[in-house]
Amino acid sequence: MKRIKIAWIRTDSIGDTVLSMGMVRPVVEDLKKQFDGDIQLTVVCQEHIVPLYQVLPEVDEIIGFNRTELFNSEEYRREIKNVLTQYAFDQLIISLYSPDENTIFFTEHVYAKKKIGLDCDLSNITPEIKLKYLGLLTKVIPTSGHPKCELDRAQDLLDGLNVSEKHPGAFIEIPNEIRSWAKNFIDKKKSQKEKLVILCAGAQYDNRFYYNYGKAIEKLAQNETIILGAIGGAKDYEINQRNLMQVKSAKTVYNWSGDFGLLQSSAIIEQSCLVVCSESAPMHIACALNTPNVVLLGGGHFGRFAPYHSSTIAVSSFRPCYNCNWLCQYNNFPCVQQIPPDALSDAINIIWKQTQSKHPRILSAEQKQSSIKRLKRLVHRKCVFIEKEATDLSRDTFCNGSRFFD
Repeated sequence: MKRIKIAWIRTDSIGDTVLSMGMVRPVVEDLKKQFDGDIQLTVVCQEHIVPLYQVLPEVDEIIGFNRTELFNSEEYRREIKNVLTQYAFDQLIISLYSPDENTIFFTEHVYAKKKIGLDCDLSNITPEIKLKYLGLLTKVIPTSGHPKCELDRAQDLLDGLNVSEKHPGAFIEIPNEIRSWAKNFIDKKKSQKEKLVILCAGAQYDNRFYYNYGKAIEKLAQNETIILGAIGGAKDYEINQRNLMQVKSAKTVYNWSGDFGLLQSSAIIEQSCLVVCSESAPMHIACALNTPNVVLLGGGHFGRFAPYHSSTIAVSSFRPCYNCNWLCQYNNFPCVQQIPPDALSDAINIIWKQTQSKHPRILSAEQKQSSIKRLKRLVHRKCVFIEKEATDLSRDTFCNGSRFFD
């Protein structure tokens, strides 16, 4: 049986990886059939994301890189180029819609007979660099519509690769031993009556930082028996602590920022009853694990990365500048900073009482009909809009996103 060598390029972040990783298995299985051969898959990703791919049985090898050094160090780029000269692939697949200069670096310097990728946007590159990037590809897969849910873009990629299976959605693989560790760890921290709530106040970029999650969770803690744990990287310790200090009524509070690896943190999320976070990696991990989550959804990419999963209630407030690609004309990101904690508290109350939903839910922080109608126009998937006080669970309205697919 012939051996077909495939490179899978994924140069973006943790949340993007969780959204896209479910494509790996169907792509490998279909390529086996297309080539009538064995597939050897090499993944190119950032160093801190390597653990997510290491546990996938379809992945044979991983090339990890440091994003900052690759951007800034010519010496580091030479080192990576030397590593890449050892490889020759039959196909290179770039599975993201918003390439940056690092994506183009690997597209240019990884040798492959065929290089396949989506037509891309200009979120991270100039029109001139886009022309260069598309010129490096032997096949450009079209993806129409803007804005559009990221999962629909992924489906466009699968269709362009002639993969018969549909995209499974957000995905993460947690080994059984890590699941067992997480269960034992949490069981030792709480009684049977206590419920674990996870806070993730950090984000990759500080434009999504919010300093009132604690005020929203405090209302839950006043009425329910919870223990509260904050997770994230070591850099998230301060913002998590600042929010934790607002929660006076929780029996026990932990700041676990920097204490766990990526898979361990994911397993902790799986053990929780609720995750409260920004539009960032923990949201996608919670969706992949079907853990209820309340998300503060800013306007930078509204509808592109969230909401898409029935476990989510997204809290947002329409502004005319939505979908600005986080290039804020006000410089202080009011779409995040001016969300009242009471709106988050309402969403937490709803999801605590009614965890099950067929579709993602959106709670408008402004209960003006004009704001809600404008938010509905930006939704690309079936979702439920909550147009009422959280204590009344009877007046949700349904919105059928115009580009939803089954």
